This record gives sequence, C-alpha cells and structure tokens, in this order.
Amino acid sequence: MDRRDATMTIHELSDRSGVPVRTIRYYVAGGLIPNPVGRGKGAEYSDEHLERLMLVRNLADRRIPLREIASTVGALSAEEVGKLLKNQRRRTSLEREAQSSSPKEYVSALLDRARETSPVRSEISMPADLLTGPEPAGSADIWRRIDLSPGVELHVALAVENRNLELIRRIEQISRELRRNGDG
Repeated sequence: MDRRDATMTIHELSDRSGVPVRTIRYYVAGGLIPNPVGRGKGAEYSDEHLERLMLVRNLADRRIPLREIASTVGALSAEEVGKLLKNQRRRTSLEREAQSSSPKEYVSALLDRARETSPVRSEISMPADLLTGPEPAGSADIWRRIDLSPGVELHVALAVENRNLELIRRIEQISRELRRNGDG
C-alpha cells in the first residue's frame, strides 16, 4: 500500500465504519484486513481498509466463519472488494425496501436498479403509465405471466402487451443478465 493512500487513523476508521477499535485490531491480527501503514499511534488506514472492513463485517453479520472470510477476502483485489460491497449494499437496500414499501414501489425500485446496472440502461425509458395508467377496456380479464426469476413475475395485460412489447423484452433481458451475473 502506498503512503499516499493512507488517510485515516484507527479511530477515524472506527467512526466511519461503525466497527469498534478493538474489533478492527482483532481483524488486523487475524488477517481479515491488511496491516496499516506505520505502527502505533502513527498507523494509517486507507479507503481500501474501510471497504475491506465493511465487507468483513457484512459477511460476519451473515454468520460466515472468520476463517472463511479471511481466506476469501484476503485473496480479493481492491476492485473485487468494491464490487462485492456494492452488491451487498444493493441487496440490503432492496431487502429493506421490500419490507417497507408497497408492491408497486418495490417493483419500481427493482426496475430502477436494473436500469442502473444494465449495459442497456441508457436505452431504457419506463413509460409512466405502465404501472399507474388507466387500463384499456377488457384488459383486466386476460393477463400473461412472465417469470423473471424464482419468486419474481411480471404480469402484463394482453390488451396492452403489443404496445409495450419492446419494454417487456428489455425487462426480460435485464432479468437474464442479472441471473447470469448472480444478482437475481
């Protein structure tokens, strides 16, 4: 680690992460996060330490044994740690939203996140009336169910399916990409 990257003391790292100083020292001694630059009161920690610490903490909260965490996280590059942490934050956020919002808001949040992470995100524009607009006459009677992922379905009124065919195809494509990447 380069000295230019070291930017905080152990107390600042503790404040930013919410992890007690004693636990940080334990994680360093156990090889869960790398040693700081320097020793004693002059020891400095970087943003990489913070990300690794947050990832270790998330995994420990999921009851993964520390031995496994040390061997797995220790072998990851800084970029891989960042990606894993970002995915965990996104999952945690989605879990919270699922518990606290209406089904309509939850599906809307899922679609927003899919647009953010999809390689075709700049091409996707979600018509506002898809989830909230008036139903054409007779459309409430016949619906098509599309399985996006285990436990996730898209229901489309047949009366409006042709009008929204491109949107439906994009949602299916995003779902396939998320499953392929292990996010769905």
